[in-house]
Amino acid sequence: MEGFAAHRGVYRFQEVLIVFGNDGYATPEAQREVELLKEWLSTHGYTVEKFGVSNDGHTWYMCVVAPEGMRATEPVEQALWSCWSKALRITLTDESVEYQQKIARRVCKKNAAGSLLAKELAIL
Repeated sequence: MEGFAAHRGVYRFQEVLIVFGNDGYATPEAQREVELLKEWLSTHGYTVEKFGVSNDGHTWYMCVVAPEGMRATEPVEQALWSCWSKALRITLTDESVEYQQKIARRVCKKNAAGSLLAKELAIL
């Protein structure tokens, strides 16, 4: 799947935020990342409508509804990277996060704002 170039990311598809990680969901670190992110989302008024894992078990995703009036993906994007670094107990530099976010945005944009990636993950 072409989306593997992006390790994790957030993009808007219609009125839903698609949050994903290509972590190998079976690992304890990826599961902890997801747990931390779900906690953050709930605390900040977001609703996880759907959670799933790709058929090969490598990619996980969430369909998230933002609180009323929230359209930006950046707060969730920042939370996603923060949760990942906490789960792995590593410190990220702003430069490394920015670099990875650019990759994720490019992949999602190339896939028609994520619709192809969403179909590949059977979200639609």
